[in-house]
Amino acid sequence: AVGGAARQDAAAHTVHQGIGDRPRTAAAAAPDGTRADVAAQLLTTTDLNSGIGSDTVTVLAIASPVTINGQGNSGSSLNVNVAGDLTQTLAVSGFASLSFQVSGAFSGQLLASTEGTTAAPISSIVVGSVAASGIIKVNFLQQLIVVGDMAGTLKAFGSDPSTPTIQTITVYGNLTSTASIVAPTFGTVTILQNDDGNVAETSPLQDFQ
Repeated sequence: AVGGAARQDAAAHTVHQGIGDRPRTAAAAAPDGTRADVAAQLLTTTDLNSGIGSDTVTVLAIASPVTINGQGNSGSSLNVNVAGDLTQTLAVSGFASLSFQVSGAFSGQLLASTEGTTAAPISSIVVGSVAASGIIKVNFLQQLIVVGDMAGTLKAFGSDPSTPTIQTITVYGNLTSTASIVAPTFGTVTILQNDDGNVAETSPLQDFQ
């Protein structure tokens, strides 16, 4: 990673050190140009163009695959906070800020490969565990926390010579043999139990490979 990276492996503890108001699901535009905020907390819509301006969209549950487009508004924000497991796919684009939290097992997909910039990365992704079928795709990410085991895929696409694509990753459980964490550059990756998965930088330096 940029600035020189070091990978330290120890029994059951691995550190990869490199170079960091109310719930709404949409705001529908009325004929006169005003918006009627929808306060539904369970998303079942297959394609949602929020058109929310500087408002915040809060998602508390997802019952079927959902696509949400923040329309590129500079003040738009998406907060996903699911209590329990999440098995569905959430595709996200066009938000200025994004946070994602699942208290249980995540076996679905978070497809947000265009979300997060060097100046404003996705603030946090916090999950109880990630199953082998779980997939997370982001552009720039500040922090990933997995409370239990990480068995799925995390892939980040953002590339900047002075900024880690993913600043901090902490897995409190095992990084299993099915797990894959890939990005151009990392900041710090900490695995607190067994490290049997794949952690790889794709930048030309490829410090972890």
